[in-house]
Amino acid sequence: RLADIQLELQGQIDKLSSQAGVAQQYQSLQTQITEKQQILALQRKIDAGAEAEQALLALMQAQTTLDAALACVRETEAQLDTLRETHFIASDTLHAAQGELYTANAEVARMEQTLLHLKQSRERITAQISQCYSPRFRGSQ
Repeated sequence: RLADIQLELQGQIDKLSSQAGVAQQYQSLQTQITEKQQILALQRKIDAGAEAEQALLALMQAQTTLDAALACVRETEAQLDTLRETHFIASDTLHAAQGELYTANAEVARMEQTLLHLKQSRERITAQISQCYSPRFRGSQ
């Protein structure tokens, strides 16, 4: 009977040893999982830091590009202001020249009217003088 108990105890010990081996293997695997999860978390943190650095660099480049574009816009606006001022000056000069042209045209029209009037007066006086020297006019005097 003692041998049976020993055999039975030995069987239980073998089972427990086998279970202890499985438990130890489970613990080892759990430790490996934890380590791998920690490594993965660290790698993700490193990757996130690198991505953040790249994003910051891209943002700085975009800011530089934007600043250059804004400088170009300001320069173009300054050129536009200069062109507007030049246009206004040219328009004022044109309007002044047009005013002088209208004044000159009015003076020419007035002179042409005076010349026409003088020509008509001359023709009328010439006709009157011709009548004075005509034989018919002398005979009626």
